[in-house]
Amino acid sequence: MKRNYAFGIFLLCTLFLACKNSVQETVYSVENGAVVYCGEKDGNVITQIDSEPPSLHPTNSRTNYRDMILGLTFERVTTIDTKTGKILPQLGRVVSQSEDGLTYEYELDSLATWPDGTPITFKDVLFSTKAVACKLTEANNQRLYFDHLEDLIPNPDNPRAYTVKMKTFYQNNPAFGAIFYILDQRVYDPDQVVDQFTLKDFLTEGKSVLENPVLVAWANEYNDARFGKDLELLNTGSGPYMFDAWEAGQRIVLKKRAAYWAENKEGHIYANEPEQISYRILRDRNTIEAELKRENFDVASLNTESFQRLRGDSAFLANYRIEEIYRSTMAYMAINQRAARQDQVPFFKEAKVRLALAYATPMDEIIAQVFDTLVRRIHSPVPMHHPDYNQALEAIPYDPVQARQLLEEAGWKDEDGDGIREKMVGSKKVPMQFKLSYAANSERLTNMIQRIQLALAEVGIECVPTVVDFTTLRNSLLEHTFDAVLTGLSSPPTPFDFKEIFHSESWGVASNYGGYSSFKVDSLIDKARSEPNAEKRTDLVNLIQEILLEEQPMLLFYNPPYRIAVHKRFNGATAFPIPPYTLLNEFKVVRGENCQVAVAQ
Repeated sequence: MKRNYAFGIFLLCTLFLACKNSVQETVYSVENGAVVYCGEKDGNVITQIDSEPPSLHPTNSRTNYRDMILGLTFERVTTIDTKTGKILPQLGRVVSQSEDGLTYEYELDSLATWPDGTPITFKDVLFSTKAVACKLTEANNQRLYFDHLEDLIPNPDNPRAYTVKMKTFYQNNPAFGAIFYILDQRVYDPDQVVDQFTLKDFLTEGKSVLENPVLVAWANEYNDARFGKDLELLNTGSGPYMFDAWEAGQRIVLKKRAAYWAENKEGHIYANEPEQISYRILRDRNTIEAELKRENFDVASLNTESFQRLRGDSAFLANYRIEEIYRSTMAYMAINQRAARQDQVPFFKEAKVRLALAYATPMDEIIAQVFDTLVRRIHSPVPMHHPDYNQALEAIPYDPVQARQLLEEAGWKDEDGDGIREKMVGSKKVPMQFKLSYAANSERLTNMIQRIQLALAEVGIECVPTVVDFTTLRNSLLEHTFDAVLTGLSSPPTPFDFKEIFHSESWGVASNYGGYSSFKVDSLIDKARSEPNAEKRTDLVNLIQEILLEEQPMLLFYNPPYRIAVHKRFNGATAFPIPPYTLLNEFKVVRGENCQVAVAQ
């Protein structure tokens, strides 16, 4: 779903007079389907982001904003198209693939070079693959997708061509080239240490390899924080932009790369229209709204309150349009099922307790009363518009009686009559009291948390809302020191892979923050990943979703609409449901040739 509010191109055509050979007396007009701008602002883009990426290491970290920024400074062999969800060539392309999905012939673009003009070859691809495959590096999230990889084989007649061999079928084998960035080995391994080992050495987990002191020393260097912070090192990528500045806690600034290898190639994958793209870090919604009204942002996300105010503000809509889409994102409560601290109680280890939380939370009522009608309740981690979504799922209803019964069955009882359930954990009686951490950024979010608190109190659970900053919240997830956290998750358009979030092997290394563990679900995930028959795979992913609904490893809340304000001077400024959601590198200002307008700035 997508809506444009006020002054879309079709409205511009009717509201503003524009003639190619006459004087333009309005700030915005339309010529040949393009917005023509006669104002004073330049073609650079200033976009708002909620938080600062803790690191921009090209393999060793993962946040949405990190991916958004690195996607303009580094490149993959292939990439997932934000507009269509299809796999597109970037540094190279898939020339052919076998019918069994196990063999893929790749060829790198003959023009592809590093910033100094050195050709990008198979050697760079092999090094980058090894860097992710090596279990001594911190590329845990990407390494999950190497389970089925057998080897990379060079073409002896072409240094830019190679073959990817898979040992087993995997649903996302065709997207292998889009998993990781290609790195310049001269920067990340100047002594060519990794060349002493084969890719198979890393894929087979040989103890002698992982304990090799030379390799250990290289990995420690590779994992060093400076590779995620030092702009000189970060500027060794091959992408259309490079880093100009990083003011901690304030902004990250990119500038157009002077000698970009794909400068003359067609396609939005290679576009670099703005001379400069600035990511300004700001989370406070009132300040964001005020800055928008001053035209200090070109792109900014809107919460519900700002959306409702600004869509009726004619002065604001004179310079901005508001776009609204559904992204592949969900809001959910991560609930910890394992104890990472000595004093930590794993309240949610039992499925009955987690299911009781779901029955005790009146999510339909909260959505209706706190949010607007465009917020959609979700029942699965698979996005509703994704082909893998189980359409037969039914929501857990609000049923406090059932919640109380499940808690009783799990041994949580209010024996002292104080309204809070307790249970003997070891030799200690523990009250059912947990912290729900969240980063408050709107009145509605706080209102929702308060309603959850009251609802849980009705069944004898004391929920303690705790406001934390984003960095603290994220660290508690990564270190597994939280009780419960309100957070979000986004998904790519490729076949849904449950392993990263729900497989027991992903605790501590990927996004299974709560430590969910189920032998049955592990087995089903492994089977689904390698099932070549589409109907059989559908049956498996549907069953996985049914079990997750019953066992509630996370408390799923809703799919919120994504609302952004975009300055009207830009062409190509469209929002999409696939990350990074907007293609800032495509934002283009078309200047009027015969402007005659006074603009108050």
